[in-house]
Amino acid sequence: MDHVLQEAALLDRSGTDSLKWDALADTFGREDLLPLWVADMDFKTPPCVREALHQAVDQGAFGYYKVPQRFYDSILTWEETRHGVRWEQDWIRTTNGVVSGLFHLVQAVTEPGAGILLLTPVYYPFYSIIEKTGRRTVCCPLREERGIYTVDMAAFEETIRKEKPDFFLLCSPHNPVGRVWTREELAAMLDCCRRHRVRVIADEIHHDLILPGHTHVSAASLWEGEGKPITFFSASKTFNLAGMKNSILMLPDADLRQRFDDFEAALGGGGCSTLDYVAVTAAFEGGEAWLEALIEQIKENEALLRETLAPYPVTVSPLEGTYLLWLDLGEVISREALRPFILDTCQIAPDFGSWFYPKDGETGAHIRLNLAAPRETIQEAARRVVQGIRNAPGR
Repeated sequence: MDHVLQEAALLDRSGTDSLKWDALADTFGREDLLPLWVADMDFKTPPCVREALHQAVDQGAFGYYKVPQRFYDSILTWEETRHGVRWEQDWIRTTNGVVSGLFHLVQAVTEPGAGILLLTPVYYPFYSIIEKTGRRTVCCPLREERGIYTVDMAAFEETIRKEKPDFFLLCSPHNPVGRVWTREELAAMLDCCRRHRVRVIADEIHHDLILPGHTHVSAASLWEGEGKPITFFSASKTFNLAGMKNSILMLPDADLRQRFDDFEAALGGGGCSTLDYVAVTAAFEGGEAWLEALIEQIKENEALLRETLAPYPVTVSPLEGTYLLWLDLGEVISREALRPFILDTCQIAPDFGSWFYPKDGETGAHIRLNLAAPRETIQEAARRVVQGIRNAPGR
C-alpha cells in the first residue's frame, strides 16, 4: 500500500457512529459482519483536507459564511485539468448531496407524471427519487454477457419511442456494474436523446474514480448548442467526504437554472455548512496525489479479489470505474438463498443486487462489494467468500 494511504488506513471504524460500520444490525439484522456495503471508504481523507479543517476549527468562530471565490476556482480548475471540461461559474449550484439534489431538481424541472428513463440495474435511490416525487420510472435493461454490460441501442431507442420519457437519468460511470462509458457509447445515447427531445441529467459522482486504461468523458462535453446535459458531481466519493453533504450541480440551461433557483427559494434557501466548503476546496486544491494512490489501491484490491475467486464459478464484472465490484453468484447459490448464504455463511455485509433492479427484476444472484478499504479487509472478504463457496450446498 502506498505510504500516502498506509497512514490513512482504518481497519475498524466501529464505535465512530459510522453508518457503514455501526448500522449493521439495523440493515442486516446482525452485527458480526464485515461491512462492504455503503459507498464510503475505510481511509482517512487526504491530509490537506484534515489540515484545512483543523485550521477552520482552531479559528474558533462559526458565524455566517461567505463562500469564497477560491471554492469555485478549485472546482473549475480541477474539472479542466483532470477531465478537460470547461464549466461556467454561473452554472454552479451546491446541494446537500447528489440524492438530495436530484430530489429537488426533479421537482423543479419536471411535472408530476413525467417519465424518467433509467438503464438498469442502477443505483437504487434513483427509483425512490422518481417514485416519491410522483414521476414515472421508465426502465431499459442493460445488455449483459458474462458479466460485461453494454447499452442495447435498439432497445434504448425503442423504449424512448414507446414510453416517451421527458428525461434520461444517466449514471456515468455506471453504478453498480462498474462501466466507464466510452465516447462512442455516450455519443450514441446522447444523439438518440437529442433526436427524440429527451433532456439528460448525468450523475457523474464517481467520475474521478477511473481505473487505468479508461477515460471518463463528461456527457456535457459531447453536447453542442442548447440543451446541454445537467450534471452532478462531488468531492464526496473521490475524497471520502460524503458526510460533509456538499455536492455540485452544473445547470447550463438558463431556464432550468432559474426554475431550480425558484424551487430552492420557495423552500427557504439552502446551502452547505462552512466546513463543507472548506473541505471540498482543500480536496480539489491538494488531493490529487492521494487520489492517485487510492486508485492504485482499488486496482490492487480488485485484482486480489478477482484472482482469489477465479477457480470458482463466480462472474466478476470488469471494474472500469467506481470502487464498487459487481459479482454474480448465481452458479454457486440460488437467488432465493443468496441472503442467508452471504450473511450467515460468508458473514459479510454487501449491497444486494436486488436493490439495484426494479421490483422482481433481478436475474442472477448479485452482490456489490466496496473495495475502498485496506488490502487486509479485502483479503479477509475474499477468504470468507471462498470458504462460503466451499461450504455451499451441493459442493
